[in-house]
Amino acid sequence: MRSDRSSLFLKRSNQAPSSWPLARTWSASLWGLLFFVLLLGSFTSGAGADARGDYVLATLRQVRDLLLEEHVDAPSEARLSAGALAGLCEIRPDHVPASGGWPALEEALQALQAREPQALGAAAERAILRMVEAVADPYTALLNRQDMVADRQAREQGTLTGIGVELAWDSTLVVVACLDGSSARAAGVLSGDRIVAVDGRAVRGLSFYRAGDLLTGPEGSSVLLEVERRGRFLKIPVPRRRFRIPGVQARLLGSRVGLVRLGYFGPEAGGQTRKALEALAARGASRLVLDLRTNPGGDFQQGLQVAGLFRGGELLRVQTRAGTRKVLAPAEPVWRAPVAVLVDQGTASAGEIVAQALKGTPGIRIFGRRTFGKAVIQTLHPLPGGYGVRITTGRYRGRDGASLDQVGLQPDQVVPAGAEALERALAWLSGLR
Repeated sequence: MRSDRSSLFLKRSNQAPSSWPLARTWSASLWGLLFFVLLLGSFTSGAGADARGDYVLATLRQVRDLLLEEHVDAPSEARLSAGALAGLCEIRPDHVPASGGWPALEEALQALQAREPQALGAAAERAILRMVEAVADPYTALLNRQDMVADRQAREQGTLTGIGVELAWDSTLVVVACLDGSSARAAGVLSGDRIVAVDGRAVRGLSFYRAGDLLTGPEGSSVLLEVERRGRFLKIPVPRRRFRIPGVQARLLGSRVGLVRLGYFGPEAGGQTRKALEALAARGASRLVLDLRTNPGGDFQQGLQVAGLFRGGELLRVQTRAGTRKVLAPAEPVWRAPVAVLVDQGTASAGEIVAQALKGTPGIRIFGRRTFGKAVIQTLHPLPGGYGVRITTGRYRGRDGASLDQVGLQPDQVVPAGAEALERALAWLSGLR
């Protein structure tokens, strides 16, 4: 991680090269698929109603085909059709058959268009939502126009509006990490917190994206989180505000050791890290600390670029519908001196990609706590009306074929306390010749 990130609230997800990973800002509700109502509502009857029906069916088919062709788990058309039919039944239970596959769905929509054209927008909205949910993947979802605007804002301006948490799902919302500079971190939200209620509304029983939508609201407002933390229940008010996506920070620790801090894998992370390494080397650094703690991920491709700065050859393996393939470093390494990598339970997605790719490399050692364990790749496809569908298109694995998903990466040296990890890393680096 909507995520990324997505999710800011951030949604936790990695993205394929064509998409922005954003742990998104949860700035709007999925139940606001209003483009069906607003865009289609301009049609009235006759030819207009026919065009509206054609538009609805074309959009439904587009989402169906994307799910059938790209989702890593290869959902069946029967499952998607059943989900869409169930959505129509919620709107007009007396007009929709309980089964019959895609032909029955199209017949039901055409019948609804003839009898109640004014209900077509709401019916299509629910059908698409239920079809996507039928995949049974919490990270595959529809994004509305405000979500897509937030993604574009992050890409073009480097800013986000929200509370700044990257989220995962385990029957409730789980905080992967709070971004550097976010209001959630300032309020005391911690990686591993389980959000059980938002402004008094229970999260359990909702879907990942519907639960995340409860965190939305205008800049300057606040949200009250009820979290479970190691058996204790806490209430934490968090303001929503605009903040900058964390970039790459670099500095010298003494005369020979450089430190590079990556708080998030934004669209320039690879290039920024390369420049930081070159600048540190020019200042005499011959040892490096790479700090990936509380880095919830971001852009999958940027993660590969960063990993490729430190090692060549195979970085990891990716499982897609087409099978499992090796992913090679995009270029020759630029840093060949020793590296101590810092990770913790808030390191996820693209952060885990880098740690996993570097583990076992001569001259590189990983310190800290087991990482979060989020190893999926997502691709964002635009839809008509300014909306999009985010689909889990792959899972990444280590060079040995092992998956990190829901498992995490075990460091070479486990260090429970965060500050102590840096001390251990520096001690190891200083002991090298």
